[in-house]
Amino acid sequence: MQIFRKKWILAVLILLAVASLLLYMSGNFSSRISTPRTEAVKTIPFRHDGQLVITDETGRERARLQIEIAENDQSRAQGLMYRDPLPDTQGMLFLFPYDMIQTFWMKNTPSTLDMIFINSAGKIVTIHSYTQPFSTERYSSDQPARQVLEVRGGFCETYEITTGQTVSFTRNTPVTGPTP
Repeated sequence: MQIFRKKWILAVLILLAVASLLLYMSGNFSSRISTPRTEAVKTIPFRHDGQLVITDETGRERARLQIEIAENDQSRAQGLMYRDPLPDTQGMLFLFPYDMIQTFWMKNTPSTLDMIFINSAGKIVTIHSYTQPFSTERYSSDQPARQVLEVRGGFCETYEITTGQTVSFTRNTPVTGPTP
């Protein structure tokens, strides 16, 4: 009977030790579970590459922005990830070599954006407003587009930007130094 009691106490102690270990590990694991980020990890400064104007069907200017241009694979992939929210006066213009259905997401992007898809004729073909920060949901153009303009969420509503309006942009003149 004494041996049975010792084995029973030993089994209870082992069970308590295993339960304590599992409880400790589950608490430690839950602190490492990935949760959506709520702020930018690093600050990447805005680079003023040009000016962009949006006009309505009557030719009235609806908005004028300073733009940063993303036109190579690396800059398009980086986009506005890890950036502080844009003011109303700035946007990022993504340029592509030809019209096609464009698809974007918000991974690692800390602020809501409006995505404006523009065809090669400069016409807005699709708008996605108030995109979800840090989301991997895909936002695609309804029609082929050659450019995509990202601006702060709510910009299109504030400035009454709609499909069918025209977008044009100019690049800043490159600064050249004195010649020898």
